[in-house]
Amino acid sequence: MPWRQRTTLSRFDPLTDPVDGDTGRARLPTDPCPASGDYRIDLYLGSVLQASAEVTPPSSPEALVADDDLLASFHPCRPKTWTVAARGPDLLEVRSPGGAQRLTVGVFPAPPELGRAGAGPALAGLADRLAARRRFQPTGARLDTRLVDDLRGTLRAYQRPGERDRALTSWVSLGPDAVLRTVVLEGAPGDRGLFDRL
Repeated sequence: MPWRQRTTLSRFDPLTDPVDGDTGRARLPTDPCPASGDYRIDLYLGSVLQASAEVTPPSSPEALVADDDLLASFHPCRPKTWTVAARGPDLLEVRSPGGAQRLTVGVFPAPPELGRAGAGPALAGLADRLAARRRFQPTGARLDTRLVDDLRGTLRAYQRPGERDRALTSWVSLGPDAVLRTVVLEGAPGDRGLFDRL
């Protein structure tokens, strides 16, 4: 069966990530919230088609809705059944039914000291402070980088001392617009996969 696609669903992006040998990475052109479906990625060099691949990402186990009131610059998703516990021009906090999971998203101007070169350790320190407010400590795993909403940030896992059933994931990013964005997900250790879906 030939590939059919509505032109309004096409997106064209330059490949910015480095290509190692014959492999590279490309992000799927989804709406603010990931959606299931069939996707095709074509790679062109100039105007010549070099390669094509089709992929069907697994559907999310929960229905997601977008919450993008945050300075119109960040587009987090949340499960439809979660309730909004706090909302402001620069803050969104949502909780799962029963409160077992909590997602907090913040967007605010970065302090001047973070705008300087070498701000990476300061961002990691900020992630640690966000976790410490909830009495979490780093698990000892190394810092990771993660793209969220096309922004690169620092990701770190935390755990409460003496509580093996509570975990926290903190992501902090300083964008080129000098805006600091933070995402904190608190829940059970197995909930870390939820971070990638939201």
